[in-house]
Amino acid sequence: MNVPGPPISKQLCCLAYCILCLIVVFIVTLFETTATDRPKPIGFLGQHPKLDVRRLSGQLRNVDLTQSTWQQNGSRTPGKSSENEERSEEVELEGFMELQAAIQQERRKHLTWGCSRHPELSRSGISRMTLQQIYVNDEYKILYCFVPKVACSNWKRVLMVLGGVRNRTEDITLKETNHPKGLRKLSHFNPAEQTHRLHTYTKFMYTRHPFRRILSTYLDKFAGRVLPFWEPLAKHIIMKYRRNAKVQKLLKSGRNITWHEWIAYLTDPRERAGFDSHWMEIHKICSPCKVRYDYLGKLETANDDARYILTSLGLQDKISFPTGDRHQTNSSQVYSAFLRRTVNASLQTLWRMYNLDFELFGYDKPDFL
Repeated sequence: MNVPGPPISKQLCCLAYCILCLIVVFIVTLFETTATDRPKPIGFLGQHPKLDVRRLSGQLRNVDLTQSTWQQNGSRTPGKSSENEERSEEVELEGFMELQAAIQQERRKHLTWGCSRHPELSRSGISRMTLQQIYVNDEYKILYCFVPKVACSNWKRVLMVLGGVRNRTEDITLKETNHPKGLRKLSHFNPAEQTHRLHTYTKFMYTRHPFRRILSTYLDKFAGRVLPFWEPLAKHIIMKYRRNAKVQKLLKSGRNITWHEWIAYLTDPRERAGFDSHWMEIHKICSPCKVRYDYLGKLETANDDARYILTSLGLQDKISFPTGDRHQTNSSQVYSAFLRRTVNASLQTLWRMYNLDFELFGYDKPDFL
């Protein structure tokens, strides 16, 4: 017997329901497909991402760098990291200044002791030689006694910039420092003006190990090619101290003076009256027992001394001391090699000549003497 089917209306409803289900499935599938290209929700009813510690620490470092950059550009408030860096720099500077102040005090104390042992160095007035070696800066009230071969070129650069002659020390050539424009010497003033400046201005000078200084002068001025300015002296040294059949040929240029000839010239008592300031004793150049220098720098500690002096004068933000290359005479190997080639009698004579410089400025007597 045939069973009657559902009415037509129910069949249509079922068909419509099936179509609706298909549409819903299609829409859901389409939504899930496109959802894979979007980030998953975070937080409530969503998936929480795993913390990437390395990435996060890198981001934090970038933030610190960004804050530091903002601070330099002046467009953001400095962060704690920058404040810590500034405080660290302040602490370093305070420690540096305290240490340098103690060093300067010891150097002045030692010089005072040395001058008391040699009262003849304090007698009479300041020599014209010394007055001609002291540069004056009236704006910042500075007196600087320059000693050739003792960082004087860089200090001349500093004074030229402070005096408004040039804008940057880097642009000043070595040739310009030989005859610096715009710098006045103390000898240019009348006696009353000299006395006023000596009593009221800040005064400083630099020293250097005496034997290293005369070696530096030899290597720079006479060891190879001789500049025209030094040719007359070079020819004089060759003629007087060289025994060579070809001397006349060498006299045409005055080149290649030997170390032994240079030492023979220095140790000849007949030559001392004509000594140039490049190898004259430092105490004769700057008269430290007559002029009360506030700061005593040394080539061996030139940069630290310069930083301390400029900071004490309040000039650390205006200019920095140039840091040049180390010269070959600063090498202990080069220094020792030349001294080994020098006879002991000549070294003893040199020691007696420069003994006061060793004593006054705290340089130890060489072990080989």
